[in-house]
Amino acid sequence: MGVAENAVATKDEDAIEGVVVAPELVFTTPKRDEKVEDVAARTIPFDLDGEIYHVVRPHKLEETMAALAEAEARRATIADRLYAGSAFLRKVLTPSSASRLQARLDDDTDPFRLEDLYDILGRIVDVLAKDNQETRPARARARARR
Repeated sequence: MGVAENAVATKDEDAIEGVVVAPELVFTTPKRDEKVEDVAARTIPFDLDGEIYHVVRPHKLEETMAALAEAEARRATIADRLYAGSAFLRKVLTPSSASRLQARLDDDTDPFRLEDLYDILGRIVDVLAKDNQETRPARARARARR
């Protein structure tokens, strides 16, 4: 069986009787005291042509933005960048905002274009990154208290 075929395995499939794991390779995800805000508190509105759309700041922002950073790598193709941008937008836009923006892109008579969407994406990333930098010291202090 190839690596790709075996990539998704359950804990039971991963457990091999008699396997000894070196102590330095035993990991436990730490408990985090981070407060998970409700969706309303994480929602950021934006205006496009007089219509209000909504972004929901992901709780795991750094993980969500990592794919965008990877897409900016020199070896990433245009298709890689488009896919990463689309995946990011699907994760952060509310479903109604995403469908309304897609409907505008699909409408041949609407002047809204993909380049406009990616301009919005850039600004959303800037706002989310700024917000993350402002809250990072508080999260670091919370971790230090543990």
